[in-house]
Amino acid sequence: MNDDASIPGPNSNEARLSDTDDTIGSTAQAFLPKRIGRYRIRRVIASGGMGTVYEATQDEPHRTIALKVMRQGVASKSAMKRFEYESQTLARLRHPNIAQVYEAGTHRDEAGVVPFFAMEYIRSAKSITRFAEDGKLPLRDRLTLFAQVCETVHYGH
Repeated sequence: MNDDASIPGPNSNEARLSDTDDTIGSTAQAFLPKRIGRYRIRRVIASGGMGTVYEATQDEPHRTIALKVMRQGVASKSAMKRFEYESQTLARLRHPNIAQVYEAGTHRDEAGVVPFFAMEYIRSAKSITRFAEDGKLPLRDRLTLFAQVCETVHYGH
């Protein structure tokens, strides 16, 4: 299997998200790569200033993962160092509230070498706000949840 999969351009045979996909916003139009390295891309989970997180399927072992890929065009030396530091730091952490990193690497696309890391996929993950609202958590439970998040962030630092 070729680990240097390319991200297809707008004229190639590629998957496309609809404008109504709420995982990336109602007005977003994003072209999905079919593959990145040994991962088959399913959908965008989230997208931000540094990159995009995809739900993907790992070839071997066969499993669903979250794949964080640095955004094209932001791969300055300092951004690459921050991304590498993040993947190395997360890979060393062992905590029940932190997703496990499985692999860090790079792939080639038309813009050059792009770093990524593959991590544990948390099915039905929600933002803390959405979780509290959906569960109609009373104030005391919201504060307990917030304290757990603070403890987890502290552990990571």
